[in-house]
Amino acid sequence: KNQLVVSTYPKKPDESSWHSLETYLQGAPVLALVSASLPEPTEPARFLTPDMLTEVRQDIAASLTALAEPTYTEASVTELAKTGPAPRRQATGKGASWGNAVHRALELSLHRKAVSQEIAGALLQAEGRSSEETQELMALLAAVSKTDIWQRALTARELYTELPFGSTENGSALAGVIDLAFRGADGWVLVDFKSDHIIDDAHLAELNAYYQPQIETYAQHFTRLTGEPVKEYGLLFTAKPAFLGVSQ
Repeated sequence: KNQLVVSTYPKKPDESSWHSLETYLQGAPVLALVSASLPEPTEPARFLTPDMLTEVRQDIAASLTALAEPTYTEASVTELAKTGPAPRRQATGKGASWGNAVHRALELSLHRKAVSQEIAGALLQAEGRSSEETQELMALLAAVSKTDIWQRALTARELYTELPFGSTENGSALAGVIDLAFRGADGWVLVDFKSDHIIDDAHLAELNAYYQPQIETYAQHFTRLTGEPVKEYGLLFTAKPAFLGVSQ
């Protein structure tokens, strides 16, 4: 049963929140006041001292410090894999924004979506680059599409691009994104796109040695998470273009 209790303030009725209801309260029963007494203390009263306050503050600070301790760390495969000496770099003005546009264009092409000059230009502009590089991007796509690894991917039974994964290892949460994974005739193939400027063949070998641990780690975690072996993995350098793969 629901019961509405309305409090009145006879001495100052206008200050009562229920004043507008008072005309309807004529004849309403008045609740009896129930007297209550405080329980007798079971312990003698204690008075806080400065030392006690200091101790409480220290306990709180210690608890907050313990709560702030991380229970795991986060890392990307890219960060962990780049442990060797850095390869030579040549300033080309391309940078990460060019690589992002190349990756996006390759992804569209792999899913058989025609990359027109208009789309290529839009991809470049989305990265803050000039549409004057459209022809260069289109030429790169045409050259990459002629490589053997690209043709194998297009005829694969299963194909995935920008495939994210995550796992834990030694208390660290590891994350990565596989640019291309496809199931070929003999099994899974993993490919990582690299848009670095290539000076010569020796420089290509440097880049391959530098990036190889990254794709190797991808292969290890792919098998660990899916239970299926990776038959081949490698790096597709789009500037040449050249695929440097390792068969298992």
